[in-house]
Amino acid sequence: MKYIKLYEDFSDKVLDNIEDIKWIIVSFCDDVISYKLLTNYEDKIVVYTLSEKQTNQEEFESLQGRIKDLNPKYEYKIINDKIAIGLPEYLKVFESIEEFNIKNYTFNDDLTIDVNGDIDLSYSCLTKLPFKFRNVTGDFDCSSNKLTSLEGCPETIGGDFDCSYNNLTSLVGGPETVGGDFNCRNNNLTSLVGGPETVGGDFNCSYNNLISLEGGPETVGGGFYCSYNKLTSLEGCTKTIGGDFSCYYNKLTSLDGSPKKVSGDFNCYDNKLTSLEGIGDVKGNINSDL
Repeated sequence: MKYIKLYEDFSDKVLDNIEDIKWIIVSFCDDVISYKLLTNYEDKIVVYTLSEKQTNQEEFESLQGRIKDLNPKYEYKIINDKIAIGLPEYLKVFESIEEFNIKNYTFNDDLTIDVNGDIDLSYSCLTKLPFKFRNVTGDFDCSSNKLTSLEGCPETIGGDFDCSYNNLTSLVGGPETVGGDFNCRNNNLTSLVGGPETVGGDFNCSYNNLISLEGGPETVGGGFYCSYNKLTSLEGCTKTIGGDFSCYYNKLTSLDGSPKKVSGDFNCYDNKLTSLEGIGDVKGNINSDL
């Protein structure tokens, strides 16, 4: 057994926040275990990955004293092939991140994380998101859970966002900008307030309890689907739709408030319409019962 230390030639990748500390003891281990710095967030948390997938907790017990020398508030956690040293609140988030096997993430000062890639939390029996995201470059899928709130969702999502098949009654806390599709179908939504301002792809809020489209996105690059709700009016609807617009199976008596421009088809059958007045510029077909 021996100390493995971070020497001067490794210090270009480590931000030493205590001037007296020239190295951080990573582990008590034998010669066959190597290490590398996985991520470092100044004085908040430092994460190392070891060459073995399983580590012996007892081998690290003697680390506790040295860790307290670095900072009395510091603790550590060992999960699989990683050891994290830092403040307890960051270690708690780190533990949740490892539980969901999230890769390519970075911490922000407010304990949110940015992720370069996709996040899949679907079918995880979640009643709330396990930690807070800020930006995700890929898709974010939290569908088929038991979520009642979107608190903790990323502010921006580069790909698709899917929160369908949950118990949501509000979109508050959800992303502000989605580069791909936004899918919130099959929930208990009564309003779109709190939803994204911009959706690059399709926006699907079908199979909810919506009585209004107020608060919906300002721009939708793809189709807009609000079928199977309780809408009596289209007031507040997005004005420019890049694909199809579907509002069938509602309680509409008028098409006032319809999008001004629809690049695809306009589907409004199975309502209580007596006229198609109010429809804007539709490039595709108009499908109705009239």
